[in-house]
Formats: sequence, C-alpha cells, structure tokens
Amino acid sequence: MDLDENLPEVALMREEYRQRRDLACASLNHYPGIRAIQPVGGMFVMADVLQIGLSAQHFAEHLLVGYCLSVLVGEAFGASAMAHIRSGWWWISGNSRNS
Repeated sequence: MDLDENLPEVALMREEYRQRRDLACASLNHYPGIRAIQPVGGMFVMADVLQIGLSAQHFAEHLLVGYCLSVLVGEAFGASAMAHIRSGWWWISGNSRNS
C-alpha cells in the first residue's frame, strides 16, 4: 500500500482534524482580545493575546491557576511570537460543537 493512495480512512481523519482545528480557532476568537492564527498543518494553534492587557506569561499563568489549562508562552519560539500563546487542539472532538 502506498502512502499517497486515496484511502477513505485518511480522508475521514483529515476532515476530523480540520473540524477540530476550526473549532479551536473559532473558540479562541470568541474571546475579545484573542486572535487565533489558523494553522495550515500541525496540531497546535498560536493565538495573539496582546489586546487582553496581560503579557503572554501572565495570561498563561492565569489559565493554569484559574482553569488548570496549560499553554506554552510564545516567547519560547523567539521574538516574533511574543504576546502569543500556543495551545494544542488534538483533544478537541469535531463533534463537540453540538455539546
């Protein structure tokens, strides 16, 4: 079997992950001052949090302490990612929008 074959399972998985990505970005964009940067690939989303009035570090600490939600501060990726956070979205179910 070639990896470039048109397998229905791959198409289903691709659609599931597209739905998860879209839901994660839409959820982040729902909050004033947070702007998700929709990834083309991968399982993480970067979000610009500059407009919320906290540094990315303070915002990440707030999420961890207040909501037990761990995100990575963007500064770990260099100066261009300052005021950003990175969050994984692989755990989101594409069907959870109906929950």
